[in-house]
Amino acid sequence: MQTIVNARFVSVDGVDGVGKTTACRSLARAIGAIYHKSPSGLFAAVRARVDGETDPFTRCLFYRAAVQHDAAVIEDHLRHGRSVVCDRFIYSTFAYHVALQPSIADTFPWGGIIRPHVSFLLTASAQARAHRLASRRAAPGSTPFRERDQLFQDRVDEVFRRLPLFLIDTTTMSAGEVVEQMLRHLSREAP
Repeated sequence: MQTIVNARFVSVDGVDGVGKTTACRSLARAIGAIYHKSPSGLFAAVRARVDGETDPFTRCLFYRAAVQHDAAVIEDHLRHGRSVVCDRFIYSTFAYHVALQPSIADTFPWGGIIRPHVSFLLTASAQARAHRLASRRAAPGSTPFRERDQLFQDRVDEVFRRLPLFLIDTTTMSAGEVVEQMLRHLSREAP
């Protein structure tokens, strides 16, 4: 892997309903970065089918391959001096699949991809997440049965909290406040 000097790679992870997409888009605009949603490309197009028709191990391998694809896209941006803010990355793949099948933690393939310079974990209370999800329409390709399963989302959040991510609780924060906190943290983590 080539060393990237001026461009930064920021990932934002967390369960559904914590404000990831809004924060990612706003942060990308604030720092002049490219917004990237993972999984992308063909992986995004077939994910609903994979989610509905495969066992947890096969599903995990699919999403890990999607992360590999996204990493290559992100590395290309970085090589050209463009910073990237990624909406979900390797940590989401790990957390969701360990929540589905805990034994995946023992064999999860972490290696071989670029790591973000900074990784944020957005969290929110179950009540705040439920309220936010109730106000959103199901997006094409989403898995509404999973995103509305609060017990599953709580398990995913527990896995996330064991990972080395900078935690921001969005329960009582506006999107602007979340981005301000991210910007403060990024200014302290300047390369």
